[in-house]
Amino acid sequence: MFSGNISVTVQSASDLSNKSTDLNTFVRVKVDDDEMFKTTTARDAANPTWNERQEFDTTMSDQISLIILDEKEKDVKAECNISFESLLAKHKEGEALQLS
Repeated sequence: MFSGNISVTVQSASDLSNKSTDLNTFVRVKVDDDEMFKTTTARDAANPTWNERQEFDTTMSDQISLIILDEKEKDVKAECNISFESLLAKHKEGEALQLS
């Protein structure tokens, strides 16, 4: 479990599959079951860029999730769930942890 301050920057995604060309996606960032923030919608992009940063505090949390959804269809295009335990195992005190 993790308690502390988290800074998340949602940069971009690539090769999102879609049968149509009007893919309008956003990213929902959740800690456990709580939505912490949602990006703006990237319009008409199979390779969207958001470059949005948010900082928040969390208490006794197990995982962080990044979920890419299509605005129109409300379906999940991609999802990544990362346990704080695995993140902390790679983290060096005083350094930012960057995922790509």
